[in-house]
Amino acid sequence: MDEEKKTTATEETKFKERAVDVSPNAIVRQEKIKYVSYTSEAQMPDVMKLMRADLSEPYSIYTYRYFIHNWPHLCVMAYNDDVCVGAIVCKLEMRHCTIKRGYIAMLAVDKNNRRKGIGSMLVRQSIQRMATDDCDEVVLETEVTNVAALSLYENLGFVRDKYLYQYYLNGEDAYRLKLWLKDSFME
Repeated sequence: MDEEKKTTATEETKFKERAVDVSPNAIVRQEKIKYVSYTSEAQMPDVMKLMRADLSEPYSIYTYRYFIHNWPHLCVMAYNDDVCVGAIVCKLEMRHCTIKRGYIAMLAVDKNNRRKGIGSMLVRQSIQRMATDDCDEVVLETEVTNVAALSLYENLGFVRDKYLYQYYLNGEDAYRLKLWLKDSFME
């Protein structure tokens, strides 16, 4: 058990070393990339276009609105000039009346803008915003065959928490990944 605590503490330390301090309305520049919070329904088509191009699940406008209208500060978009090249959509809720759980629902980066750190920056910013809101843990699901996503999240300190058989509508299995943000989970 002590070895398990050490491993989890090491993973948390790795995340803290990589984390970016970002206030909820901050704009961070990375090369020519500008990161902004969702502020208007006029941005919805940009988010939906990116997600529909990359995600295997066919989400309706109502799914996007559920997440984005309830947690607009947890929807971060990456712009290169005036073109949206990446977006992350998240939520934050209480679980079992004691745990404040963040959830990364969707992440997509335009194919021509990958391998530039945009996805990592979007995840870091969303996690930082959740941490500012006193989040205890962050979870997400990704297809077991999505090696790039697994690598991205594991490099940010997420661990494989659960195997989900035929989780997606296309029949693909998934991993639930988890990142603990509070020391209380290490005790």
